Amino acid sequence: MKRGKAAKGSTLVIVDGDDTLWETTHLYRNAKDAISHLIESAGLEGAEWRTAQEAINVALTERMRLSSRQFPESCVRAYLRMCRNRQITPDPQLQATILEEARRVFTTPVRIAPATVRALRELGKSAKIVLLTKGDLAVQVQRLEEAGLSDLLDSIYIIRSEKSKESFEALLHAYGARAEDSWSIGNSLPSDIAPAAAAGLQCIHLAGSATWAYENRPALVTSSARIRSVGSFSDAVSLVLRERELQSSSPRTGNEGLA
Repeated sequence: MKRGKAAKGSTLVIVDGDDTLWETTHLYRNAKDAISHLIESAGLEGAEWRTAQEAINVALTERMRLSSRQFPESCVRAYLRMCRNRQITPDPQLQATILEEARRVFTTPVRIAPATVRALRELGKSAKIVLLTKGDLAVQVQRLEEAGLSDLLDSIYIIRSEKSKESFEALLHAYGARAEDSWSIGNSLPSDIAPAAAAGLQCIHLAGSATWAYENRPALVTSSARIRSVGSFSDAVSLVLRERELQSSSPRTGNEGLA
């Protein structure tokens, strides 16, 4: 999905959605805590369930491509695996309750920090802001509406595949932007930072934001990539604005702008 029209010649800032603009980690954490309690109430090990759920969820990623069915299914499968390992009959009521708790992740509104809204407004005065996020289309649209950020973004791209170098290069081309003057901001090194760096963008990693197990896979980043680490999205925007101010105040060479 995309929204907006590419405008040529503008500084481009590409931002992630989940746990960059809005917070989702707490939704998954709350669901896992609730399900662990249910598992333990049934006489099983909550820690064992968590380990199994995480492994199953990662394994389902390639096939289900971040469908909204993936997390609930991994939660139920982890319970069924524990039952098989113990040769006990699964409790249908418990299975249904696990599914209900897992689905709350996608029905509970996301949170967004007021500082993030202010930062987006300030950034929008001097740059084109493009949301490039991956996940289930319906879920991401819902979260975007809950966050109320659509009017602060120039374009919105929601994809189901992994972000790649080509993803970022396509956006650079659409906006007529130079890679070295453009930015990628996100909380995932392998998804938001590594492919953007490979395309030549300047990158800001939100090191203080949590990620799930799949995002802990190795991230291949060249030593020459320009990558900074900050704690929040508003810190990232402050860094972009400072860098832009420094660039605009730098003396121009006599040959600059000549063919």
